[in-house]
Amino acid sequence: MPAKRSVVISMRLPAESGRRLKKLAHRHGWTASDTSARLVEEGLRRSEFALIDFRDSPLGRQAYIQGSSLAVWEVVMIVRAYKDSAKKAADHLEWPEFRVQAAIHYAEAFPREINEALAENSATDFDALKRLIPGRSYLGSIGVLVALTFCVISARPQTPSILAEGTYDGHDKSAPSPSPIVPVWHWKMTSGPGGSFTVDDAAMKVNGNDIKYVEVFGFSKEWKPASFTLKTFSGNSAQPTVSLVCEYHQDAISCDWLEPGITYRGSLHIDGPKVFFPPGDDADTFWLTAAECIQAERTPGKVTNVSVVTIDQSSPPLKLEVVGSSAVTYVGQEDLKIGLGTIRAHKFRIEDFTVWTADSGLVLAMEDVEGRTELISLDDPTHRLLPALVQR
Repeated sequence: MPAKRSVVISMRLPAESGRRLKKLAHRHGWTASDTSARLVEEGLRRSEFALIDFRDSPLGRQAYIQGSSLAVWEVVMIVRAYKDSAKKAADHLEWPEFRVQAAIHYAEAFPREINEALAENSATDFDALKRLIPGRSYLGSIGVLVALTFCVISARPQTPSILAEGTYDGHDKSAPSPSPIVPVWHWKMTSGPGGSFTVDDAAMKVNGNDIKYVEVFGFSKEWKPASFTLKTFSGNSAQPTVSLVCEYHQDAISCDWLEPGITYRGSLHIDGPKVFFPPGDDADTFWLTAAECIQAERTPGKVTNVSVVTIDQSSPPLKLEVVGSSAVTYVGQEDLKIGLGTIRAHKFRIEDFTVWTADSGLVLAMEDVEGRTELISLDDPTHRLLPALVQR
């Protein structure tokens, strides 16, 4: 980030924060004052630009697109390769177009920063590349080819693969004969970087106003909630009219509300177990419940309070608020009989609901006084979600 005319502002930090600041400064060879100024500037840019994050890289501290391994300048490089077509760049990256637009908006605001990174990349020869990737001298004669294609190869992500898919359905207990109480709810699990994965509805859901929407739940390799995306579509349009993109952090949840030409950003500092609940009444209860149970301690009788965060729709443009908490009680393990067979399951209580999950965190069944919903089909070739059934 280029130096600008500065102003002196004093601030008082907790002792622990000061220690962490000095540790970060020492790691980068910066002064504590310079480090705090950089972090403030990065925080301001995060709040002003959707989907922007900052990370360390071999080339220094750089702006990245959240949820990806690409720096902003790499996305811009791809956009320029497609003659400034954001749509073609998005197709190349297999991203929604608004993610590419986020990189473009940042580059337009900080052209010098992005152009310098692009120029440095263009000037990188094989010797410079070897310094960035030590231990690769055996590349020898193909070094020039590697130098030319290094960024292009890294820019195109691996094609996501379907890890598993399944269906939930339920019935009303009080009905004289089995009566469905929820529509068939089909979902797919798709691979992500570093062992992470996302889950989305295989088919968009439609309400009476012909508004279609799709929800995508992101989880880390350890099955911790990582992100939530809600896209709303009108009529037969292939482009979302509204996108809500939220990310979980260790001590916060941040969200971007994206409409054509408009971006709002909100964040909420919150420690401990938490789950983002989207506005409206049609949320995918199964994977929201999975996110709650996954964070609960598996000690019989132990209660874990999971904070429930949503959007305060009375306070535009975008304000996040805690609307309560779910008391998740771990009951213990028991054999659960569902249509797929008998499964050794973990049993939880959440208010009036009883929930059973597999070791992985997959919700197997949910039940309250009105009815029961359970997993009725599962395609899990690698047994990632469900071990072998208990034999009876």
